[in-house]
Amino acid sequence: MRDQFWFGENARTPYELIGLVLVLIYLVCAVIFESLWQPLALIGLIPLSYTGVFLAFYWADANFDQGGYAAFVLLAGNVVCAGIFVVAEMNRLRQERPQDSPLSVYLTAFQHKIRPILLTVLSTVVGMVPFLFYEREPFWYALGIGTIGGLLMSLVAVAVYLPLMLLPRRAA
Repeated sequence: MRDQFWFGENARTPYELIGLVLVLIYLVCAVIFESLWQPLALIGLIPLSYTGVFLAFYWADANFDQGGYAAFVLLAGNVVCAGIFVVAEMNRLRQERPQDSPLSVYLTAFQHKIRPILLTVLSTVVGMVPFLFYEREPFWYALGIGTIGGLLMSLVAVAVYLPLMLLPRRAA
């Protein structure tokens, strides 16, 4: 029975665990937002933040190991949380002001929620900085490098990618 769990002789790969996290996040967001498209836009933030992880490891010339995988799981939750702030506010404003343009509603929602997003990212980055001093401890160092790089890239993803996915396209 031991081989049925995530750890053991026949343990599953970390990629399967990350896939499970993505599916669970999608299901929870689909139920919360009563939409199939908005959770897809939120899930799209995750691979973009992972780009920051890979760039951080490349620039730091560090080894990607179990700490990097842990950073993946941590980032999936943090990045989607930032997106949820914006999407939930946008949906609330859309109900309050149906006459406003989608762009106006999105920009207002973004302006309302960018401060909590920045504070969340900043506090997590500052919390990860001490791990950068543990170069001899590969797990903690990789966790710090990966999380910081991914969170900084997530700010770009929330500011650029999210409006591209959520705002309706005009017919040409």
